[in-house]
Parts: sequence; C-alpha cells; structure tokens
Amino acid sequence: TGRIILQKACPISNTDDAGDLHDKLMLIGSKLVVETLDLIAQGDYQTQDQISSSTDVTTLKTAPKIFKEDCRINFKQDIEVCYNHIRGLSPYPGAFTEILSPDGKKFLLKIFKTEILDTNYTDKESLKTDGKKYLHISFGKQSLNILELQLQGKKRMRTEDLLRGFKIDENWTIVEKQV
Repeated sequence: TGRIILQKACPISNTDDAGDLHDKLMLIGSKLVVETLDLIAQGDYQTQDQISSSTDVTTLKTAPKIFKEDCRINFKQDIEVCYNHIRGLSPYPGAFTEILSPDGKKFLLKIFKTEILDTNYTDKESLKTDGKKYLHISFGKQSLNILELQLQGKKRMRTEDLLRGFKIDENWTIVEKQV
C-alpha cells in the first residue's frame, strides 16, 4: 500500500511448508531491515511502489482468516491440492482429518509432512499401512505418504514412531466431513 525502499525475492521449493517459508523470510527480512536502515542513515535511497506496473493487481488477494474447518483435509480433491493444503497449514495451525477405528472410535489426526508417491492402489480415500513403517492415503495411482503426524492426545512425531506404539491397520477408515 505504501512505498518501499528495498525488496528481495524468496524461492519456494516444492517441499517447503509454511514454517520453512517463515524461517526463510525471517532471515531475508532481518538482513533487509539492516540494509534499509543503512541506506536511510546514509540518505542514499529512493522509494518505489510495492506493486510494479507489470503486476496484475486483479490476481492479488488478501489473506483470509483461517477457521478450524478450513484446516480439514478434503481427500475428494486432487492429490496435489491436498498436499499443498497440508504444506500451507504446517506447522501451525495444522491440517487435520479424522480416522475411525474398526470398533467405531474417532481420532483426530493432524498431518504435518507428506510426500506424493506413485502407487498401484485401486481404491481412493483409504488408509494403507504395514502397521510398522508407513501410513498412506490412497488416491489410486498415487498416494500421500504421511511422514509426520500428531494423533489427538499425543505429540507430533514421525509416522513410524506412532505406529510402534499405536496400532493402525487397513481396517481403519477416513471420516468424511459431515455436511
């Protein structure tokens, strides 16, 4: 909205989450503040518009307020949308789903880190696991491999650490959002 003195670009990798981006911006921003203050102290600066003439202002959006229900993962969406949804909410507030045990108990599951894998699963929106090392959410030919998660009442941990002490098998299901 106002004029600025300096700005820097920040590359975002395909595996960065909101926490990684925060840390990158914090480092860039701290150096930028020092550089800007030095220029102001020397009186050797020019201001510029934040939005250049080449920026399409119709594509700019304000950041929406995030409500709890915005953090729920909708596995009916494409795998890339779910993957980016998780990255955008990690580490805080955290994307979540609910899983249902075979005996009907519901558990809130926050998912912090995933990767997309090519798989040969035939079904979609189901849990796949060996009960020891991995927990996948099937999207058919691809799946989300959950690397870091937090089961309600537990700490954030790697999937294999959770599976050592908490038994999840393929009889567990993902709870669909109630409309």
